[in-house]
Amino acid sequence: MNTYNGWTNYATWRVNLEVFDCMNPSDYWVMDDADIEKKLPILIQDFAEDLVSGNDLATDYALAFMSEVNWREIARHLIDNHLENHEENDDLATDDTRAYGTRNREQDCSEEA
Repeated sequence: MNTYNGWTNYATWRVNLEVFDCMNPSDYWVMDDADIEKKLPILIQDFAEDLVSGNDLATDYALAFMSEVNWREIARHLIDNHLENHEENDDLATDDTRAYGTRNREQDCSEEA
């Protein structure tokens, strides 16, 4: 399997970096929803596709690139970061989300603000 910087592939890494890095998902979605791990991949895909919406060749290329993204992987990453930053909300931390662990990040997003 080809991987890129610890992610499934280049497209997944790049979309996470450019669109979701340092994003607080609870600013956009209800993170205490019991089904968030199932819903979030669809929600973040829709969010990213809305950013490039249009009817031109560039949009077609962007959507083709994003079709390679592992949306579940980005969703898990967002959930893990949310859990790390909101440990008091332990009811969201299912065994499934804990199993994925939090990725090491070169730069702490909380220090950027």
